[in-house]
Amino acid sequence: MKPEFADGSHALEQAVTACWREVLKSALVTPEDNFFDLGGASVQVIELYSKLRVRLPEQSFEIVALFQYPTIRSFVEFLCPIQRNYPAADTVRPTGGQWTSMSGNVAQGLTPEERIARQKRVQESMNPKIRN
Repeated sequence: MKPEFADGSHALEQAVTACWREVLKSALVTPEDNFFDLGGASVQVIELYSKLRVRLPEQSFEIVALFQYPTIRSFVEFLCPIQRNYPAADTVRPTGGQWTSMSGNVAQGLTPEERIARQKRVQESMNPKIRN
């Protein structure tokens, strides 16, 4: 059994997992599973977002976070970042002509290059009508 952490991430992970299981109609969901690999689609992301907003009213996030963090573990770490030995979360740097916060990189332990590659993969996998 996973221990309860002071930051509440265990309870948060349980709540997110319950929502995923409801939306995907499957009890066979693990924290490392990719929502889209399990058959989740853009329409189901909207349903998941609605369920999470009801179940986690104290959490602030946009629907795009569900595309950016497609596993339960990555989404929970986004909502409740684990402190690691990385640069400050509010460090901002230019990336591809845009200014972006590094907090997502810090939460997942990604380098800026890995983060850019991940964002490109997410954008490429999205429906073009939604992306534009």
